[in-house]
Amino acid sequence: MASASYFYDTETIIVNLIKQDNKSFLSLGRLHDSLRYIHVQLQKRKILNDYQILFDVYFDAIENTILNDGDLFTLDIKNEKIYLINKSELDDISNAYKLDDTLESIIKEFVLKKPVLEVV
Repeated sequence: MASASYFYDTETIIVNLIKQDNKSFLSLGRLHDSLRYIHVQLQKRKILNDYQILFDVYFDAIENTILNDGDLFTLDIKNEKIYLINKSELDDISNAYKLDDTLESIIKEFVLKKPVLEVV
C-alpha cells in the first residue's frame, strides 16, 4: 500500500475551518461534521488514500491538541467549543497551516453549502 501524499493534523483543519467560517470559535460538532464531509468528498473523488487526516474526533484527542498548543486555542469544555485566542492574527496563523488546493476547496464548499452529510 502506498503512503499518503498529504498529511494534515487536527490543528490544521481547525485553523482553516475557523478561517473559512470567519469566526473566532468552532464547535466540536461542527469539527466532527466537517471531518466526515471531507472524508466523504475525498472518497467520492477516489483520492482518499492520498490523504492522512484524523477523521475520528475523540474529545480526548481534541483536548490534547488544544492543551499542547495553548498559545493558539482555548477549549470551553462546558459549551464544547474551541476558541482561537487571537483572531486578529488568523491570516498569519493560517499561513503556517496551509492546505492543498483540493482540501481547501472541500472546506470552502462545506462552509458555503452547509451540506447534508451522506453516509457512505
